[in-house]
Amino acid sequence: MNWRKRVDGRTCGEILARVATLSRREFILGSGMAAAFLARFDGAPASAAPGRAAWLDAMDKITGGAKPTADKIKLTFPSTPVSSESVPFKISVNHPMAPGNYVKAIHVLATETPQPEAMSFDFSPECGSADVAGRLKLEHDQEVVAIAILSTGESFISQSRVELAVPCCEAPDGH
Repeated sequence: MNWRKRVDGRTCGEILARVATLSRREFILGSGMAAAFLARFDGAPASAAPGRAAWLDAMDKITGGAKPTADKIKLTFPSTPVSSESVPFKISVNHPMAPGNYVKAIHVLATETPQPEAMSFDFSPECGSADVAGRLKLEHDQEVVAIAILSTGESFISQSRVELAVPCCEAPDGH
C-alpha cells in the first residue's frame, strides 16, 4: 500500500486541491460553523466578566452603570418556606406616577442563575401606581433583586433572600 494514499483512494494533494477549490457558499457555511463553535465553546459566557456575578452585569445593563438607591421600592416574599415551583412575590414602588416623573419599569433578577433576568414590567403614568405581584420559579435558595427605573433615569433597588422548602430539581424525599 502506498503511504501517500488514503483509505478512500485519494492522495493528500487531491484532498488539498479540493480544499483550495471550495465554492463561496461552502466557504461561508464552513466559516460560520467554525465561528459559532468557537463562540459557543470558548469557556466563559460572553457577557460575564471574570470573577463577577452575572446578575451584577445584568444590573449594570439595566441601570446604565448607575448605582441604584435602596429606598422607595419594596420586594416581599412569604415569610414561611415555599416550594420552588411557584414562589409568590409582591413589588411596590412608593413614587408618584406624574407624566414627567414616573416608574418606567421594574426588573426582577435571580442572583444565582445563569440567566439572572427573570422578568420585567413596563409602566406608564396612566397606570396610577407601580405595584406588581407574580410568581417566580427558583432552583434553590438565593437572593432575588427588584430594580425600579424611573423616567428621569433614577433607579431604586430592593433585594430579599428566598429560602425554599423543597428545591425545584429535587424530589421531596431528597433523591
